[in-house]
Amino acid sequence: MMKLLLTYILVFTVSFLGAQSLDKVVLGSAGEPIENTEVKVNFTIGEPIVGLVTNYETIDQGFWASSGILVIPLTVSEQTIDIVVYPNPVVEELTIYAGENKVLGMQLFAVNAKRVLVQKVDAPQLEHKIVMSYLTRGVYILQLFLEGNKELQEFKIIKN
Repeated sequence: MMKLLLTYILVFTVSFLGAQSLDKVVLGSAGEPIENTEVKVNFTIGEPIVGLVTNYETIDQGFWASSGILVIPLTVSEQTIDIVVYPNPVVEELTIYAGENKVLGMQLFAVNAKRVLVQKVDAPQLEHKIVMSYLTRGVYILQLFLEGNKELQEFKIIKN
């Protein structure tokens, strides 16, 4: 009886130790290795990578993503635009203080990408008003077209 019990314990221990692994292996359907003379990184699309890679190059809590995603960080050299949008959250009327900027047009989009407002601005104004009382509660994206600026200025607006 004792031999049988020891045999069961031995088989259980061996199978338990063989089933567990501390190796970090990811099996995925997409992805590829990136390597140079100092480091090799294997990844799958969407796999988070956390930690130091090599020397001064680090990837901290970032994600490898498929091609087509471009992330451009803001740099110090970019000009800041002094536009103030208030109140946010808004109930009745949204005010856009343009300052020195000339607003050429405005668009307001709901979260489902439906355009709910298009407004062309004919005369330069210091402040612009948008009536939002008829809109349902939710999150909206305000896009401003500015004179001399190639990119749209976007603001997230919360409607209560």
